[in-house]
Amino acid sequence: MKKILVAIICLAGFTLSAQDDVYKIIANETCECLKTRDISKLKSRSEVEMVMGICMLESAGRQNLDMDLTDREAMRKVGEKVGVQMVLICPDAFKKVLVEGDGEPEPEWFTGQVKSVDVGEFVYLNFKEESGKEHRLIWTRYFPGSDDYQDNPKKLIGKKVRVLFQTVEYFSPKMKTYYLAKEITNLQVE
Repeated sequence: MKKILVAIICLAGFTLSAQDDVYKIIANETCECLKTRDISKLKSRSEVEMVMGICMLESAGRQNLDMDLTDREAMRKVGEKVGVQMVLICPDAFKKVLVEGDGEPEPEWFTGQVKSVDVGEFVYLNFKEESGKEHRLIWTRYFPGSDDYQDNPKKLIGKKVRVLFQTVEYFSPKMKTYYLAKEITNLQVE
């Protein structure tokens, strides 16, 4: 009986140690991922947290960490365990996260002209600001006024518009990677 109890305690200790090692590996890989994504260029804490979460999930998937992605509490606990390790490995990554407030910039309206529209799985607007800077904007969901162009988005070509957009990270199954896109949040035809 004593031998069985000792074996169970040893096995439990080994399992906890192995799981701690997995969190360290995920923390290391997440820090490396953040370096490749250059988070210094992100404007808000929420953008940094989003990229950090994506990097963490990618690593957890590679490490076959058993997680229920629908269980917020379990996900938070995993994030905390990995985060504790990350603070020691890449403390600079947390500078943008630990600032007071969210640091969300005020939305900025851009005025210009819709040069072309590409319709596929999503609608892309090629937009040129009055300053001459060009943007490729993705239309993925409802925004005020989108109903007017839902049936024929190409009616926007040549129109002068004011637009709000946010930079969002999307997963491309075709490329098997994440990419940044400028998502339209509001558009007004002038």
